[in-house]
Amino acid sequence: MKIISFYIIFLFTLSIIYMGCSEDTPVSTKKEINPPPSVDTGPWRKQSSTVSNDLLSVNFFDANTGWIAGMQGTILKTTNGGENWIKETPPIYNYTAIQFVNSQTGYACAMFGGFAKTTNGGETWFVLPLGNNYTYNSISFPSADTGYISGDAERILKTTNGGLDWVFQDPSLHTTFYLLYFVNNTTGWAGGKNGVCFKTTNGGIEWRLGLLLSTFFSSIFFVNENTGWFLGSENGLYRTTNSGASWDNISNTFGYRIHFASSDTGWISCLGGYIKKSTDGGVNWMQSRPSDTDLNSLYFVNNKTGWAAGNSGTILKTTTGGE
Repeated sequence: MKIISFYIIFLFTLSIIYMGCSEDTPVSTKKEINPPPSVDTGPWRKQSSTVSNDLLSVNFFDANTGWIAGMQGTILKTTNGGENWIKETPPIYNYTAIQFVNSQTGYACAMFGGFAKTTNGGETWFVLPLGNNYTYNSISFPSADTGYISGDAERILKTTNGGLDWVFQDPSLHTTFYLLYFVNNTTGWAGGKNGVCFKTTNGGIEWRLGLLLSTFFSSIFFVNENTGWFLGSENGLYRTTNSGASWDNISNTFGYRIHFASSDTGWISCLGGYIKKSTDGGVNWMQSRPSDTDLNSLYFVNNKTGWAAGNSGTILKTTTGGE
């Protein structure tokens, strides 16, 4: 029954985000129901993934080497910027997030207690038991050995020895955490389904409330310790420039995943194949539709070069910043 309820909430949330993704497209003042704009890959070029599984997370070490993780045990690797993607052979989980801390050491969390690690660039992966069957949605390793994961049942876990042991963080937070972001080993943020944002400055020993909304957060990203963004599913985009001491609602835009290459230039991937771009720190957004499938994640290594991944094995790349 818990699994069924989780997917009902998940599907309902995606429908809300999808409607938000298309709101920024200019429309007539007449209340007409128009079909979505046709797909125009434009500056985005489709790459061959060789898989048809849904892809949920993108992470690149540099402009050549990157990984994409997704459903049914899918982890893909490229060493030439995506011209070729090689399917690796990790444990069979439905992976929700992947992160590499250097060219060799990477971690991937998954549904139903799945967690895997590699220390040789993905040639081999091994299971790190978490001791439970909860779904983990977000991963943040600020260094090779110290990392955090979050997920169902009000859980944030921390490791300081590369995932061999995990410590349950502050059980009094009382919410499901969909996302985490740590800028170093001790300072990080966690966003939950009840519209709460918590911050810690001592490695999770204590968490304090940083932001409270009426909806949950879909994505978080920081470019440094001071400047970061929380993307809400209904209430728009919030930005801080003082390490979370205050947050400003700078835009009513919506989306699924957000990534900034600098304090000014960022992108949002959306359901329905939309991608949005901002060049003023998130205040204004331009929108395009390079795909007809949901785009679940994106990653940029600089202001020009980035990748987006989505359902049905979709991978897109741009070398022009998406415009």
